[in-house]
Amino acid sequence: MDRNETQLLLMMLEQFYPNKKFRDPKALFSAWALALEPYDFETVKRAAADYAAQNKFFPDLADLTAALPRRKAPVKPQRDDTELLRRLLNSSGDCNA
Repeated sequence: MDRNETQLLLMMLEQFYPNKKFRDPKALFSAWALALEPYDFETVKRAAADYAAQNKFFPDLADLTAALPRRKAPVKPQRDDTELLRRLLNSSGDCNA
């Protein structure tokens, strides 16, 4: 999920729980955006709606994500730092690599 989708989710939850007040809404948003990043928006939205239909209290993040599949994080290509390391060692005079 991206930050816009997190905002939409929290707005939806505010409709389900209109009396819920947050001590620090900005901190809540930032924490939820970070924690929900690996999840698909539509899946989390459905989980939130299902949760709200059965619970009268505002959910914790774990209430929504416990059974959700995480999207696979993109695999970052590994850098070959051999050449960089060789140049650093040569410039320091510590090695004749």
